Amino acid sequence: MLSGVSGRVSAVLRAATAAVTPVRNRWHADKVARGPVAVRYGWHKEHIMPSDILGNGSLHPVQLMYKVPPWLRGFRGNEYQMLLRKRRALGPLLEDHYPTKSFNLQKRIRYLYRFLNHGRTKDYFWRKH
Repeated sequence: MLSGVSGRVSAVLRAATAAVTPVRNRWHADKVARGPVAVRYGWHKEHIMPSDILGNGSLHPVQLMYKVPPWLRGFRGNEYQMLLRKRRALGPLLEDHYPTKSFNLQKRIRYLYRFLNHGRTKDYFWRKH
């Protein structure tokens, strides 16, 4: 009886050890078998609107930024200016529905105001630079 059990156990162990392969090598072999990776760009000719890309002068590139928050479209400036625009756009909404976010926004604006104007005298803004 023991010889039959030990034979089954050894057969199971042999099968289990034969099926084990190092994971890294197996994945690498799969990658090599697939071949080189195709480079994909963010656009396809079917998704392009010819008037938008080629342009007849009617659309500005800023108007094509669909997935950008309105207060950031076409914006160029520092963080303080960006937060001021955000407060102007979303101020009442944040105060009513997200008071903690509104408070943190105000706090950051106050900090940046002090940081950016630190060490400047009153007549700094009126002097020619």
